[in-house]
Amino acid sequence: MNIDTSRIRQIKDKLLEQKQRLESIDENSGKKSNQTGQAIASMARIEPFLETMFLMMMADGGAEKRECLAIKNAMDLLTNGLLRQADFEMMLERFTARLTTIDPHSRLQIIGNHMSADKQDREAAFRLAAAVALADDTVATEEMDTLCVIAEWFGISDKRARVLLNER
Repeated sequence: MNIDTSRIRQIKDKLLEQKQRLESIDENSGKKSNQTGQAIASMARIEPFLETMFLMMMADGGAEKRECLAIKNAMDLLTNGLLRQADFEMMLERFTARLTTIDPHSRLQIIGNHMSADKQDREAAFRLAAAVALADDTVATEEMDTLCVIAEWFGISDKRARVLLNER
């Protein structure tokens, strides 16, 4: 499976070039979590996407700056800037804590089961994970393995995965 395609590069570039509304928030409001009902609902809605991206970022053993930026910008895009830096950091802490009690592949199975009813969500998460793997312009073997695990647990066939990676 080749993830270095024009479609995944386009997604990666969008995530890395996205103007960050998070950075434009003034000092005081940016440090506090946005706990309005709408923000809490938005956080719950996007968490499976971001956690899938986070698990891809961690697949090769560390969090590269560009990979983390791609995840942060995905949060901004998916919520139209509703969530703040503190919300992002809180989610990353939650994702990291989960890895102390469960291995990443098992966690992907849980996320896949959670998203199982919505094919479009599963496919979007798969593409976003591929974009994170490519964010540092190097796709490690561990990242390719993780992408295959994501496809498996998200119910995406090899044929469909190739279409998603190449589709314009």
